[in-house]
Amino acid sequence: MSLPRTFLCLFIICFAKPALSFASNNIHHNLNVTLNPAEHSVEVSDELTFPEVLLNHSSIIVYLNKSLTLDPKQNFATVISHEKQFPVPVRAYRLSLKKGQTSFVLRYSGALNHALTSQAEEYAGSFSETAGMITAEGVFLAGSSVWYPYVEAAHVSFSMKVKSPKGWRVVSQGDRLEQMDHGQVDLVLWQELNPQEEIYLIAAPFHEYSKAVGKVEAMVFLRQEGRTLANKYLEVTAQYIEMYRQLLGPYPYTKFALVENFWETGYGMPSFTLLGPRVIRMPFILHSSYPHEVLHNWWGNGVFVNYQQGNWAEGLTSYLADHLIQQQRGKAVNFRRNILQNYADFVSDGRDFPLAEFTSRHGSSSEAIGYGKSQMFFHMLRQRLGDERFVTGLQRFYRQYQFKQAGFDGLRQVFQTLSDDDLTPFFQQWIQRTGAPALQLADVTVKRDRNGWLLQGILKQVQAGESYQLAVPVAVTLEGYSEAYQTNLVLSGKQQRFSLRLAAKPMRLDIDPEFDLFRRVSRAEIPPALSQAFGAERVLLVLPSRASTETRFAYEILVKRWRTAQFANLEVAYDNTLETLPEDRTVWLLGSQNLFANEVIAALAGQGITHQSGAIQLKQGIFNPDQHSIVLTARRHNKATQAMVWLAADRPQAIPGLARKLPHYRKYSYLVFEGVEPSNVVKGQWPVLDSPMSVALTPAAIKMPNLASRPALAQLPAGFE
Repeated sequence: MSLPRTFLCLFIICFAKPALSFASNNIHHNLNVTLNPAEHSVEVSDELTFPEVLLNHSSIIVYLNKSLTLDPKQNFATVISHEKQFPVPVRAYRLSLKKGQTSFVLRYSGALNHALTSQAEEYAGSFSETAGMITAEGVFLAGSSVWYPYVEAAHVSFSMKVKSPKGWRVVSQGDRLEQMDHGQVDLVLWQELNPQEEIYLIAAPFHEYSKAVGKVEAMVFLRQEGRTLANKYLEVTAQYIEMYRQLLGPYPYTKFALVENFWETGYGMPSFTLLGPRVIRMPFILHSSYPHEVLHNWWGNGVFVNYQQGNWAEGLTSYLADHLIQQQRGKAVNFRRNILQNYADFVSDGRDFPLAEFTSRHGSSSEAIGYGKSQMFFHMLRQRLGDERFVTGLQRFYRQYQFKQAGFDGLRQVFQTLSDDDLTPFFQQWIQRTGAPALQLADVTVKRDRNGWLLQGILKQVQAGESYQLAVPVAVTLEGYSEAYQTNLVLSGKQQRFSLRLAAKPMRLDIDPEFDLFRRVSRAEIPPALSQAFGAERVLLVLPSRASTETRFAYEILVKRWRTAQFANLEVAYDNTLETLPEDRTVWLLGSQNLFANEVIAALAGQGITHQSGAIQLKQGIFNPDQHSIVLTARRHNKATQAMVWLAADRPQAIPGLARKLPHYRKYSYLVFEGVEPSNVVKGQWPVLDSPMSVALTPAAIKMPNLASRPALAQLPAGFE
């Protein structure tokens, strides 16, 4: 059954038509739009002005959402068959051009209300999506909606006059030139003359707040009044626009707006971000996800991505936002370790692909590559060039490709001008190759002679396939020295013997101690974490036979949810039907009375965990499963690749919330929640006790001293802390 269509009388908004000087290769849209949210409908008049490159053709093919119907009086448009794929059903029209004709006016109308669909829940940050909708709650129209005439392989610019219901506000990219109340409707004019990849139209009954940030206007659009919340976002917008301006160059737009959506999203558009109502009220978002969206206006929305070469923008944005913030806080080493852990946990051989093939995130494995591996690529490029040349390269890349498409080739060419050696092999092995190096130490010896101390050993690459060209960081703890000796070992073959002449007795050797290399880490280098359990290819969930009927039923609901959203290969059994736990898969033990719970406690020997009289003691305190929900992650005693998780929760009302929330806590080894919501009160990672990349060179346990300090690439400007 088709959606109802309502044809509205076209309302021409009476704004003066601006003088245009848009880029000559854009298709310019001069849009007059009337929104009728109650009827899910829109009516549009669009004057398309074509660039000279398209005027060489006798006709132009445009695509339009199939739910939208051209004015029947416009008989110059011919419907044609097509095979091009879109997120929504479309019609293709052939527009015949007369000699000397440079523009068309298309008038069309119809209802747009594409349903929300859920993304997979297997990775953090998953949201529902729609190709586009017009509802009484709000309007979301984007390129995916094909709500304006789309011409293949063309950038656009636009002037957009919108009529919306009284009290509504409309948001798009670019400049808001006019805003008027007009009787029972509101009128607005948005314009963006720089090249764009698509045109957005967001509308709702917003409350608006703003603040000048130099030449940029910070704006906030909330669905409820919230001056205090708005002021926080306005201040943070000013902070990060100024920080990134100093780091990269001028902000490419005249505004940045936080817009509250009417469902949970985390979208970054040119000059605004569209975040869900719960997301924007999480206090940590202000200095985590929000700066990421601000920075996308330089990378992705300021310099466009050539997806044929892979999406570099997500990795670079994440590195200069998420990683940079962690470095400012002194937590970058753990952040990089978590990146490598996600790759180890979620990217098996069958799930791997090269960075050149990454376009967007569609699950945990693609996230580990397109965001994680890409961040490490930029981190290694920075280590290779040094901070000064790395920043200079970013600035040159931004200036050269602003409002243009760029790929990894463009990045390589820009950074090549700053490098003393050829960067082609470096880019090729990290961008074009699948996989990662894996390192192993062997035959480490210490000798003393007349010239001092000599530390020798063999460093191997043990991954299948060809070797990588690596500069492997090394730290040696020396007797009597407060700082470690640090150097890089150049490794180009499958193994390299190294010899280090040292000024004092070496006490400890650490290979890649700060996780500066992208590599497949050994399980013993990283703590067991939920990521290993959620990333497993085979999973057994063991239900508690001795739990109450209500609790068992709640766990069975959890099983149904995870079978659909988390695990492709999931088996379920009750604990009283098993004699032993299988060794060839990850095991989840559900319920505090699970008959196999003590196997987790035994596997965590050395971590200081006790389990007595039903209570579990961590370093943060004693927790009882009838009051708290406790999650402990371990590795099987003889199967480092298999995880074992104990979810000790006896309150059936809390179990649905745990099923929903635990996939978003995947980097942690242990968790404690309270209440039926439930709310997290304890989280952490087990310390690594026996890393194969750390070698003790004396019988006594030696802690690695401080390594050389490494300043962050940028700091928030003075007066903003």
